[in-house]
Amino acid sequence: MTDLLAPSVVPPTSDADPFADEHLRDPGPLHRALREAGPVVHLARYDVHALARYEEVHAALVDWQTFESGAGVGLSNFRHEKPWRPPSLLLDADPPAHDAPRRVLREILAPPALRRLSAAWRSVAEDLVDDVLAQGAEFDAYAALAKAFPLRVFPDAVGLPPGDRDNLLPYGNVAFNAFGPRNALVAADAHRVAELSAWVNAQCVREVLDDDGFGARIWAAADRGDLTHEQAPLVVRSLLTAGVDTTVHGLSAALYAFSTHPEQWQRLRERPELARVAFDEAVRWQSPVQ
Repeated sequence: MTDLLAPSVVPPTSDADPFADEHLRDPGPLHRALREAGPVVHLARYDVHALARYEEVHAALVDWQTFESGAGVGLSNFRHEKPWRPPSLLLDADPPAHDAPRRVLREILAPPALRRLSAAWRSVAEDLVDDVLAQGAEFDAYAALAKAFPLRVFPDAVGLPPGDRDNLLPYGNVAFNAFGPRNALVAADAHRVAELSAWVNAQCVREVLDDDGFGARIWAAADRGDLTHEQAPLVVRSLLTAGVDTTVHGLSAALYAFSTHPEQWQRLRERPELARVAFDEAVRWQSPVQ
């Protein structure tokens, strides 16, 4: 893998902009072009290298010693640029700094803990569907289902207070756009960055969080010494940053897939045990993160 990036190997060059609106709306053609161009492609616009084939992507993700995350996982290099917020202990970190936060969250989000939430989450989902059906034959699936469901159940699970939860989506938008260049998407939200960052940081302190949510368990891990008390709010922030947008996008992908392939929806209705496989396929087909 590293041989492909050696100075003696000259990769093909592309002037494509992966962050352009047309590619964000429909990334498939660009992904195909990059895969066909070679295992590594130089993106001249940003002077970075792109990996678009499975084998190379997988190799890079498991080789953290060579492909470090600690300097940032977007275009910005934290060795030379000041990050817009304190780096994530999960995303912008390598072992050993990454180990303790990952270990704590792996325990908190283990399948038995999530199964305890399933009955309450199913009840919320059924209520939302009943509300949608009561509105008539047509509805906005993004607003009424894909957006509404995560904003109800996920903040509850983390232990957030009830007010201002809609801030989670614009904050997530700021965070994801910050991985790219300082383009129009970043400029559009620049006036809200300080406000949204302050709000999210305020939700991560122990006193604000419910006593029985994921957030409180993160702080309890700090009390046990599994994390430092300085790390705890950053780990809570990671949940709030990554847990909502991706779920909204994943549900939207599934709804879009079924609306454009009604025969697959009928198949699922006839065989509801395929729900997990169908959702996994929808997320593979329309990735929640570009």
